Amino acid sequence: MELASIPGSFLTIEVTQEQIGEVSAIPGATPTSGFAPLTVYFTTDGEDPVGTIEVFRWDFDGNGTWDTYDAVARDYTRTYNNPGIYNATLYVKSSTGDTDTKSITITVENNPPTATANVAPSNGAAPLNVTFSGSGSDIDGTIVLYEWDFDGDGTFDWSSATSGNTTHTYTTPGEYQAVFRVTDDSGLTGTAAEPTTIVRVGPSGSPTATASATPTSGNAPLNVSLSGTATDPDSDDIVLYEWDFDGDGTYDWSSPSSGNTSHTYTIAGTHVATFRVTDSTGLTGIDPVLITVNIQVSLSIATDTVGYIQGSDLTGTEINTSINAGTQVSILIKDSQGNTVRTLVSNEFRDMGSYADYWDCMDDSGFVVNDGVYYAVLEYTVDGQVNTCDLTYSTGGVRYSFPTGSGCNQRNYIKSSFTPYEDDLLPITFRLCKTAEVTIFIGPLWSGGSETRVRTIINRKALPAGEHTVYWDGLDDQNNLAHPPPGDSLILGMWRYSLPNNAIYMTGGSPVITNTTSDPNYFDPLSYTCLENADSVKVTYTVSEDVDGVELQVIDLSTKNTVRSVVQLNVAAGENYIFWDGRNNDGDFVNPGDYQLVLTAMDVEGNSSLLTSVNLVRVTY
Repeated sequence: MELASIPGSFLTIEVTQEQIGEVSAIPGATPTSGFAPLTVYFTTDGEDPVGTIEVFRWDFDGNGTWDTYDAVARDYTRTYNNPGIYNATLYVKSSTGDTDTKSITITVENNPPTATANVAPSNGAAPLNVTFSGSGSDIDGTIVLYEWDFDGDGTFDWSSATSGNTTHTYTTPGEYQAVFRVTDDSGLTGTAAEPTTIVRVGPSGSPTATASATPTSGNAPLNVSLSGTATDPDSDDIVLYEWDFDGDGTYDWSSPSSGNTSHTYTIAGTHVATFRVTDSTGLTGIDPVLITVNIQVSLSIATDTVGYIQGSDLTGTEINTSINAGTQVSILIKDSQGNTVRTLVSNEFRDMGSYADYWDCMDDSGFVVNDGVYYAVLEYTVDGQVNTCDLTYSTGGVRYSFPTGSGCNQRNYIKSSFTPYEDDLLPITFRLCKTAEVTIFIGPLWSGGSETRVRTIINRKALPAGEHTVYWDGLDDQNNLAHPPPGDSLILGMWRYSLPNNAIYMTGGSPVITNTTSDPNYFDPLSYTCLENADSVKVTYTVSEDVDGVELQVIDLSTKNTVRSVVQLNVAAGENYIFWDGRNNDGDFVNPGDYQLVLTAMDVEGNSSLLTSVNLVRVTY
């Protein structure tokens, strides 16, 4: 087998045996619903067990026009500005000529309008004449109706098609929850209610309190200047000024002479700063003002590869988070299906600051997790709403080529020829700075190598940071020896895709099979001798750890079927042997032809080794 060896993003890698099936488009989209403008992250993938995906195309809005064309899969983001239902469709085409399309429904909803309102004065003696001010906004429509419910009984007492401003006089003392509502041209509504629209009507002679704050919003720590004044209809003296900074009913500050003070807010969310005055007759007036403390959060991973790294003890990583305002926090570790495998922090209140929480690679039951990709997620609560800092679908997916060289994110030069029927597979060594997905294919050099392929070896497979050596056995998608077109050469293309910034790869838990050889490669099952197992193919291999079992699968390259499975139980670490006597699972001798032998190891925790291609064997009689 000869192979072109040229600088650039070309690489050889091990063959894995797939189950036979049909070509399949594998689209991904997150989120699949939300309000306009909705930004969706699309992942692109496809597979064909008997061929190679050569073309990927997206029609994001389902209008029948393809928006993209790629010979190598690429991820995309798309922003939907208008409400509607869109059937985002991925098309793939295989080297076999077969195609497949699959769609994901993206539902973009019309935004409801938002309403803001204020009442002035919000308190005073009956009869109290109050001015109501209301406004509405709608980012994808117009406001067509403004309404006020003056007493909060569910019946709207006033409406207008043009304005939300009006007046109303309260004649009876009491507390009234006025409600303001706006309706947009799609029939959606938005309301504004407490605490800014509560009207407190006191008995005759009650003072009126007026509160203000500067600023009313910002990032923590937020220092707010609070100002409070009062008027009394009977000219009674104001003898007490008080502020409840957080609206919990307890007044935190008081003065007999002034309503001016300041307070620093460090907890995220909306705070109701309530100002109260008391006159010399004991009557009171109350006016609230809203203070909004914004929160900014971040999450990062100290190291993205954990586990048994290069023979080390079990090594975890720190999940680094920062919050600029106090809030309830949870930190979760999720698997690739989105299931929570470990809760590092559960709804714990944390002050503003930076934190490092160590994940020891254990799940919530105290067991080491299996090898694979996991994701760290930060949840935090603001005004009773749980928010999520999850970088899984907003980062990563950037495609890079692999240059040759000795550094990380580089690969070694490959040799130009090898002989797979003589225990001589093609080794490729490459290094990853960070854990990444890897795609590797083989195709002709001059006849459209990236679009006319003879084999996809790995398609967007996640691998940990570090050095990797893998092999190709020289077969094409039809399990025949690969040959270039006349006058051309075969090359191997390799690409890596960055994983999300919150991704963690658990490695080293799975057994590794290396140093596999088959003797003989040309085998006559009827060549009987008196030596034990002399009429069998001896498969020699090394396994990295004690395992529950090792399975040898014999695959008929002409039919692509597994004709024999041989299992060894309780295999010790180190060099071992397994034999195939040339028979199928029914005990009959197999037909003459070419066969591929594949070894798989399974440990007691359920970790399975990658399917490793063992040398080819030709059966003759």
